[in-house]
Amino acid sequence: MSVDYQALIDGGAKTWNDWRSENPDVVPDISDLSFDYLDLPGMDFSGMNLDYVTLSAAILVEAKLDRASLDHTDLSDAVLDRATFIDADAKCVNLFGASLVEARLLRTNLISCSLRDADLTKADLTGSDLSVAYLRGADLQEAIFKETKLDRAIFIDVENLQVDQLRSAASSDDLSGLNEEILAQLG
Repeated sequence: MSVDYQALIDGGAKTWNDWRSENPDVVPDISDLSFDYLDLPGMDFSGMNLDYVTLSAAILVEAKLDRASLDHTDLSDAVLDRATFIDADAKCVNLFGASLVEARLLRTNLISCSLRDADLTKADLTGSDLSVAYLRGADLQEAIFKETKLDRAIFIDVENLQVDQLRSAASSDDLSGLNEEILAQLG
């Protein structure tokens, strides 16, 4: 049976999510589809392979990307507010300029990802790995880094970062770009 995944997605979150619920054993292959600038709030992409998929500037508010593979996925300028990425594999993902306000990125592999100019206000990154992540210009207001690996992460010109946020991190060796005041408090 051939399934028109583009039509299901174009039908909106209810159509897509209902089809996924009715077909739990089917893992859709959407690797050849383009999602740039699409409005996809509430879509359930859990457990899917989205490696190298382009979702640039897509609206993915409250989307579910739990256990998804997002290796080298382009989510630049995407709106991912209140989205979930629980146990996702998102190494080398491009989140340049993305909005991740109140997003839940729990136990997510974000090694070598770009979060340049991203808004991570109140994002929960508990247990995630942001080793070698690039956070230049990111807004980290009230972001949670509990048990997060931040080894060699780059924090140049970040906004709203408080030393207490970093103290709960699992590891934070060789951080670069932090202002002198925060570095001194971390001691």
